[in-house]
Amino acid sequence: MSRMLLAAALAALTSPIELEHQRSREAREHVAAREAEPALQAYQALEAEVGPRPEIEVGRGAALHAGGRDAEAAQAFERARQAPEPLGSRALLGLGTSLAGQGELDGAIAAYREALRRDPGFAEARQDLEVVLRRKVEQQQQQQHSKAEQRPQPSGQQGQRPEPRPAGEQGEKPQGEPQPQPGTPPPGERQAAPRQEQAAGEKPTRDEALRLLDAMRSREQNLPETARQRTARRGHAEKDW
Repeated sequence: MSRMLLAAALAALTSPIELEHQRSREAREHVAAREAEPALQAYQALEAEVGPRPEIEVGRGAALHAGGRDAEAAQAFERARQAPEPLGSRALLGLGTSLAGQGELDGAIAAYREALRRDPGFAEARQDLEVVLRRKVEQQQQQQHSKAEQRPQPSGQQGQRPEPRPAGEQGEKPQGEPQPQPGTPPPGERQAAPRQEQAAGEKPTRDEALRLLDAMRSREQNLPETARQRTARRGHAEKDW
C-alpha cells in the first residue's frame, strides 16, 4: 500500500507549484527515495514561500508515512481531503493507508469508500479497501476465538474425568464369577452334599455290627413264639459277620 500511496501522492503533486518552485520537485524526489526528513524540510520551505496548499499537505503526508509517522501523516491527509479531484481522492487514499497503519481499520475502510465514491475508477483505493476488509474479518475471528478460550467452564468439570462407578452401583454383575442357575443350591450346600452321600455309603464297623445283633436278639426274646420263629429262619439266611 505504501508504494501505491507514494505514486498517487506524487502524481497529485504535478501542479503549478512544480513550475513555480524547484523545491516542489526536490521534495517529491526525497519522498520517492523515502527520505522523510529532507522531504519535510523541502515542503516546509515551499509552504513558507507560497502559503498553505492541499498539494503540499498531500506531499507532507506521504513524507510522514514514509518515515513511519502515521499519526501525523493522517492529520496532513485529513487537511487535504476536501480538495478538488483528483487531489481529494488521493488525500483520502493516504488517510486510509495511515489509519490502517495504526490499526484503525474502521476509519481506513470509511476513507477508502469515500475515495471510491468520489472516484469510482480509483483502482488503488479499491485494492487497499479489499486488503483492509480481509484484515477486519481476521481480527473479528481472532477475537471470537479468544473469547471462547477465556469463557469459564462449569465448576467441577475443569480438567476432570468422571470416575467409574463400582459394578454393584451400576446394576451390573461382576464378571469372572459364575452365576447360580435357578433351582441350584448355594455353593456351600453343593459342597456339603457329596460328604453326606459319602457318609451314607460307608459300611459300619464290626463293633457297630455286634451291637446291632445284640439289640436284635434282645428284641427277639421279647417277641411272641411265632415271631421268634420267623426271625430265626431269616437269621440263618443273613451273612455271618
